[in-house]
Order: sequence, then structure tokens, then C-alpha cells
Amino acid sequence: MADFTITAVDQNVREYEDKYGPKKAYNLKLEGPNGPASAQLSQKPTTAPPTVGQTLSGHIEQTEYGPRFRKDKPQGGFGGQGGGGFKKDPVTEARITRMHAQKVAIQYASMKAQLGQLPESFRPADLKPIIDWFVEDANTAKPPAAPKPVRDFDRPGGTDIPVDMPPVPARDTSTVLNG
Repeated sequence: MADFTITAVDQNVREYEDKYGPKKAYNLKLEGPNGPASAQLSQKPTTAPPTVGQTLSGHIEQTEYGPRFRKDKPQGGFGGQGGGGFKKDPVTEARITRMHAQKVAIQYASMKAQLGQLPESFRPADLKPIIDWFVEDANTAKPPAAPKPVRDFDRPGGTDIPVDMPPVPARDTSTVLNG
């Protein structure tokens, strides 16, 4: 792969569509490592058009349709960011974490109900402290150096529920109507 400098761009731009969507084809005059060359560059219409003086990294391929300029792909993953892909928006990340915490809190409450450990007065609003606990746990979690047991089933009367799980909030049942 080499660097090529654009010395001329033909004003006749061909628009077409292939299996990847709409494209624009530009006929270029280039100065490369082996001297002057001509080739066609095809790219998405949303990509900025090539300009005189611009440097492109890539190579020229001889095809049945003539010489085509092929840009180098960025190294290190999508977008050239070194294997990490793209960075997500922090607000979106927080929302995803919260949605997962809500799902897990509902599963936790369901498990407590199946074990007969959920008060009859439990309401959806009582999930909020449990959700908050899961969010905080997700946001502060660090990979452990060695696996640590998080269950207390080794002690008499223990369960397989995490030891540091918040208790299910109790409600004043004196005002709750039975029936």
C-alpha cells in the first residue's frame, strides 16, 4: 500500500448503485510511488468528494473495467480505533445499564416471591432501591483478580442469594386492605 496525491479530478461524476447502496465514481489523475497514474475511485455519496492535493493511501487494481483505486482499510478494527470499535454515547450506556438492572431486579423479586420471602405489600415502586443497587454494582464492578464466592450457602440456613444484596423493602401493612 502506498500514498497517492490527487493531481486532477474529472468533473464528470458517475452515479450508480451496487449491492452496498448508492455510489459515486470519480476519475482521478494521481501521482504515486511509480509516477503518474489514472484510476477510478468509487465511494458512498455521503463521503466527501476527492480534491486536488488530497493524499490517499491505497493501491491501484487493474480490473476488467479499467484501473480502480482501492483505499486502505483502517488498521485495528472498525474506524481505526485500535480494536475497540466505536465508543457509545454515555447517556445510552447508562440507559442500557439501567434497563438491565430493572430486568434483574424483577427476576430477583420473582425469585424472592417463589421462595415465599417477598412481602404481600411489595409494590413496583419497591423495586427502585434494588434497581439502584444493581446499577451501582454494574458501574463500580471491577474484574476480580481471582474468582470470589458471592453466595452464603456454606453457612447454616444460608441461601444462594448474594450476601450483600439489599433486603426487600418492608411496607407498612396496617393500611393495606386484604382481599
